[in-house]
Amino acid sequence: FSYSGGGPLSYFGAKAQMHTYGLDLREFLSELGYHFREVHILAHSCGAAFFFKNWNDIKECFVPSRRSCGVKAPARWVPKVSRAGPEDSRLHLATLTLMNPDVLVEQFVELLPSVMQAAEHLTAYVDNNDGALFW
Repeated sequence: FSYSGGGPLSYFGAKAQMHTYGLDLREFLSELGYHFREVHILAHSCGAAFFFKNWNDIKECFVPSRRSCGVKAPARWVPKVSRAGPEDSRLHLATLTLMNPDVLVEQFVELLPSVMQAAEHLTAYVDNNDGALFW
């Protein structure tokens, strides 16, 4: 799932329209869930902003994480997904990896508890020298 970013000048236009694509992402994840049980999401910069901007539209696409269900298991253990039935297309969000997320700290702090109800593992890489718009 990707937007046609173009160049640096289209970046801000794309960010302004992110909210209009949340339902498309939800449909994509729902369809993916009929073919796969688990997903790993890797998002850089604007992709992370897109994920957080649309979290409330997509959060129902994921089964609860083992932590939110109170399952005690080794840190590297990834559970087999328990679905409600064959029509349940919810995915297990095994890992969420953010690389220099273009997300305001306030938005991150606000949504993180809800995100962690679904994400089994979260990793964030942050680099002050990331100049994605300037290369």
